Amino acid sequence: MSAERNFYHIGYGKAGSSTLQCVFFPTHKEISFYGIQYFEDVTPYWPFEEAGRLCGQLVHPEYFDGFLPGDVAHINRQKALAAEHGKAFVYSNDHFSLLVAPQWSVAKMKELIPDAHIVVVLRRQQDIIKSIYKYRGKGLIYVPPRYHNGFVSFDEYFDLAHKNFLNRGGHKARDWVVDYFRIIDFNRLVNYYAEGFGEKNVHILFFEDLARAPREFYRNLTSILGVSFDPHATYVVDNKAINSSATPAEIQYERWKYALLGNFSFAKNLPMFGKISAAVRAKLRAKRGGDIELNERQLEVFRSIYSEGNRQLAQRFGLDLASRGYLV
Repeated sequence: MSAERNFYHIGYGKAGSSTLQCVFFPTHKEISFYGIQYFEDVTPYWPFEEAGRLCGQLVHPEYFDGFLPGDVAHINRQKALAAEHGKAFVYSNDHFSLLVAPQWSVAKMKELIPDAHIVVVLRRQQDIIKSIYKYRGKGLIYVPPRYHNGFVSFDEYFDLAHKNFLNRGGHKARDWVVDYFRIIDFNRLVNYYAEGFGEKNVHILFFEDLARAPREFYRNLTSILGVSFDPHATYVVDNKAINSSATPAEIQYERWKYALLGNFSFAKNLPMFGKISAAVRAKLRAKRGGDIELNERQLEVFRSIYSEGNRQLAQRFGLDLASRGYLV
């Protein structure tokens, strides 16, 4: 029997996580995937319900009453089966980056898979925040129904997220969308994983490579996982994005629609117009060009929050973040 090769993929939202979880991890014949996937309409589902329960316990300490013995037995069985067939075992979820008590969660993750390696994919903070806004931040979510999907401008979203970041009190909202300033403090989170699993067992990759140089990205990732690399594989050649954010044209449409109709939903209230609305959105999604840009005030906020940590991260792991455009 081969030795186990176990990995946690610490997915950041809007850093290629869904792409890896849908078109790479589950399709590579030398990987045993133990994570979340998505249907075509980007509805999430867990192929193994045990993986979903364990993930929920790992990232929500306030609900933790101990791992269920059956769930522990299941993950151990899946790891053993992967090793028996010479496969890398990969446990992947975006929530492994959303930890509210990282020291506790990392300790529990190590308890579950003591010999795990950590794979982290980073994306420039000034880019990932724009993508999160276009994906979820542009519409009110965690509010009463009458306010749901109310349009929020990027400047409003940025200022609210910054205010939430500065609120360190015990009544901090658990809205991950406007908690993203804390979440993308890469140095802080990676350090917890390095302390828990060992610095040499933390492997850092970059979304910028996945987006623009997929061959090099997957060559590096397969090397880390100890699996074969095929430069002609579909995941390399097609490089399909999953769970993509709204385009600037879609956001402009939502701005105008909200100004005229508020949060009125055609699909919900006038089903006969639902197809028309969907067709309009499809055309807007296909329209590219233009984008949100952080202004100098917003960039200065990000420099004050992340530059020192990015420099420490670069030094600790030998990363050239400056040439990649990260704030240092």
